[in-house]
Amino acid sequence: MRKTGLCLTVLVCLTLLNPFPPQLRAKMSVFSPQDMIGISDYIVVGEIKKDIPTKKLNAEYTNIRKEVRISVESVLKGSMAQKEIVLKRDFRTDIMRTDGVDFNFPKKGTKVMLLLRDYERSGISLTYANSICVINKGKVQLYDGMGFGSKDVTFEPNDYEKACQTFYDKRK
Repeated sequence: MRKTGLCLTVLVCLTLLNPFPPQLRAKMSVFSPQDMIGISDYIVVGEIKKDIPTKKLNAEYTNIRKEVRISVESVLKGSMAQKEIVLKRDFRTDIMRTDGVDFNFPKKGTKVMLLLRDYERSGISLTYANSICVINKGKVQLYDGMGFGSKDVTFEPNDYEKACQTFYDKRK
């Protein structure tokens, strides 16, 4: 009985001393630049028409809805008849986001290349982080890009830019 009580006490202490809950220890998946292009259902070139953030206050939390409208100039991957796409995302301010996709877009009028997926539940949305590129005079630049890495491999923002530039040059 004493041994069981001691083990239980040690287990409780170790649990309480853990400074990071499991959600904070979670790691984002690492997709190579080529994998990002490969898993995208659509890759489109278009222009930002509107970027509308709205706030909805609730008694318990604030919900922020971001909506961006993009006119589609060309589809580099996939088949899409739409001439305009609307991407929407809802964020609650009381919950930490762990998906890695910021959903920040360049200003209205900017020419962009977007990597998109058609998700079963939510419809068309950004493939992952590093899914927004700005196109300026034929040069593809990652918008708000970030690096990813693990023990074995690391990808920097310029790695994603190079892969997107190569894809863009081959398909335009």
